[in-house]
Amino acid sequence: MKIKNMCNKQNSINVTIDYSEIRDMTLANISKLFIEKYKDVLIVLKSNKPFYILTAIDIIDNLVSHNDKCTFDAYIEKFPKSLISVSIEKTVFEAYNLMRSHRIHHLIIVNEN
Repeated sequence: MKIKNMCNKQNSINVTIDYSEIRDMTLANISKLFIEKYKDVLIVLKSNKPFYILTAIDIIDNLVSHNDKCTFDAYIEKFPKSLISVSIEKTVFEAYNLMRSHRIHHLIIVNEN
């Protein structure tokens, strides 16, 4: 089954935000976005393209480590990530294999059309 057959705008699990809006925010303030939106993943966009993926676990780990005053810019400098994405045209099995091979729990789905 293709990913596009499982996706629709109503069941989107991710929230996007532009880098310019978040770069100077502290992790404590970013954590409020997760609570307000009831989401576990925040995809940061730069020039309307995925730039960074931030998860609730990332936030919790840093709050527990007392890094709540750390800005997003400082955080991404300290914890860089390679973005892994999959085309909406791929199968669910292909997405699963990609996640397993990269040992990740979240995958950005892109619509290249």
